[in-house]
Amino acid sequence: MFQEGKNMAPESKKNLVYELLRDDIVAGRFPVGSKLPGGLELAKRYQVAHMTVRSAMKRLASENYVAFVNGSGTFVTNRDEKPVYLILSSNLSDFTLPGNYVVPGIQRAMALAGAQTKLCIRDFIARMRKTDFQKMIAREKIKGVFLVESYFHGTEPELKLLKSVDIPVVMPIAAAGDKKICPFSMIVADFEKAFAETLLYLKKLGHCRVATINGSGWSFRGYPRENFESLLLLNRMDGSLILDADLTPDEIKKCVDRILAEEQTAVLCYSDFYAIEVIRELRERGLRVPEDISVMGFCGYPGGEFTVPPLSTMDLCYDTVGVMAAELMLKSQDWFGKENVILESPHELQIRKSTRHWIEKLRKTI
Repeated sequence: MFQEGKNMAPESKKNLVYELLRDDIVAGRFPVGSKLPGGLELAKRYQVAHMTVRSAMKRLASENYVAFVNGSGTFVTNRDEKPVYLILSSNLSDFTLPGNYVVPGIQRAMALAGAQTKLCIRDFIARMRKTDFQKMIAREKIKGVFLVESYFHGTEPELKLLKSVDIPVVMPIAAAGDKKICPFSMIVADFEKAFAETLLYLKKLGHCRVATINGSGWSFRGYPRENFESLLLLNRMDGSLILDADLTPDEIKKCVDRILAEEQTAVLCYSDFYAIEVIRELRERGLRVPEDISVMGFCGYPGGEFTVPPLSTMDLCYDTVGVMAAELMLKSQDWFGKENVILESPHELQIRKSTRHWIEKLRKTI
């Protein structure tokens, strides 16, 4: 259709095909609801490679000009309709899961961009047949998926389903190991760096006898146990009291018993939820936080600032991560079908009232 395109650079050809198709759609030559010619036919018409047409189509889809319907073809959409994005997350009733604090940031940022989001439980999707999932994506005109999960093994059915549809996927809270397993764009936290910074903050306050409470079966925020012990020794901190515990009242009581018996001056907790329970148990026993013992959280639970005393923590900036994920999705035309993007999420030390400089004379006998 355009002879001058023969000597163009590949990127220029993609842009030209995109502009021609977009202009035809806007002019009504391809009415809303109509099916576009197949990729091979368009490639022949424009005298370009099939991949050039595919790239132009993906850009048109990302801008809500067209929608792909598996097994049926590509159709012109009504751009007055808000583009729809699917959010897949786990059990939303579990307030300890980070996804619950990331999702609002996604929803708000997408709404500000004029897009609609629909929330769905991951387990429901995982039980769908591939053909049913593909039909659902087409029927609901889903433009992209936020997979708000992490620590995948590679055999999960939802991964296979997401790979079967030609739409962008963004993982806002991916683990480092997910980079090798999940072929999607993602945001990854540097837990090791953040946890080390948290520990060093306590050291600067003069704490050398710091107890660590870790979740049962978990690494120390990216550190295998032996590596975490080495980190403590490197910083000349007592690493003798490292406790594994489930987040239950009985387990927390046992941890506090050990902490007090071994006269630790501070407690570094796997998450804010552990720290909040530790503070509650210490206060039940008549101890003062932070005068008698400092307590440090890790994650940035929004309710931490309302505890008594307000909780010091390493904030993993969940709301900001949600906004970052939305922005990444909205720019999917820059990376989808080319090269997935991997971003590092921010973290920020929040110094409140549950920690202070260690002063021996302020501590009453425990």
